[in-house]
Amino acid sequence: MGRPSRFDEDQILDAAVELVGAGGPAALTVAGVAERLGAPSGSIYHRFGSRDALAGAMWLRAVESFQAQYAAALEEPDARRAARRAAMSVLAWSREHLDEAQVLLLYRSRDFIGGGWPPELEARNAAQRANVTTMLEGLCRRLRARSAADRRRVTFAVVEIPYAAIRTSLAAGEAPPDGLDAMVDDAVTAVLDGLSPKRRS
Repeated sequence: MGRPSRFDEDQILDAAVELVGAGGPAALTVAGVAERLGAPSGSIYHRFGSRDALAGAMWLRAVESFQAQYAAALEEPDARRAARRAAMSVLAWSREHLDEAQVLLLYRSRDFIGGGWPPELEARNAAQRANVTTMLEGLCRRLRARSAADRRRVTFAVVEIPYAAIRTSLAAGEAPPDGLDAMVDDAVTAVLDGLSPKRRS
């Protein structure tokens, strides 16, 4: 029986996230993660076959965490309140997971995985992308946003407004300030108020 690993997958991915937070995508290397953990590089390669596999797993774990909180906010029965809660969840998640928020919102997956997604992670990435579409389409149906203009308005309200609100703070390595919450809520409400009158929830 082989000797058990000193570090589990989450500890390795946490170290990867910390490296990115300190130095951006270029700082993420297997050797760097190993040095941060005080582990041999071979033990990282044993769990993740390549640097791209490590980077992909780091990215997907962050997305899954974010999506879980976003989906929970959308469970609110009232559609307009669900939309507002979803937008606010972006701020809350970013405060709770600052390093991972920087990874997701300051960079793109291709900044880490230049050669394309490793085959073992392709399906997981595709499922996450499909999940985003499903969540937004479901919210649009609940808000009766059927026209292209109304669907665009919903996406702007629950995705682009909160992302724009937190980007400056994340770029500075800081958590979004509490004062943003009320402003984001006001902005989301105002944009949703512009939905076609017969299609407001």
